[in-house]
Amino acid sequence: MNLNLNRQTMENNTTRSWVKTGVVFGLLFTVIYPSMIFISFPKQIILILAFGFSASLAIASIGLYRFLSLNKTTVSLQIGVLFNIIACSVVFIMFALQISLFSDELSRNLNVPKETSAYVSQLLNITQLTLDIVWDMFISVGTFLLALNMMSHPRLGKIFGGLGI
Repeated sequence: MNLNLNRQTMENNTTRSWVKTGVVFGLLFTVIYPSMIFISFPKQIILILAFGFSASLAIASIGLYRFLSLNKTTVSLQIGVLFNIIACSVVFIMFALQISLFSDELSRNLNVPKETSAYVSQLLNITQLTLDIVWDMFISVGTFLLALNMMSHPRLGKIFGGLGI
């Protein structure tokens, strides 16, 4: 009995920590994304911000999952957080590819014929556009499923769930 009580207390503390961490990283995410869009940074800083964007969204998603699971754990909730985490991995790869593709140094430092350089650039552009579609699909389904689970949550309810959907 005492062992179960200690385990439950530890799980509650872990859940509380995850929820708090999720809120902090969710707020961080809302600062990083506009910074990436509206402020011109060197590509090294943009790459760090891209990692921060994807990592903070993944951590915020886990925090939201832990918060929502306090009310009810469903398969759709678990799939939603899983899809968000996959999306975060894909978007970081996409950002890294975009940074290298659209960097002037890439075309300057390649010692290849112009036609080859153009072909490689087109191929990389198609790849990053494909990753963008994959990101859109995973983040859309993940967000939809998390929002769907918000609909029945006593604190978030139909307003937040509806906004998420």
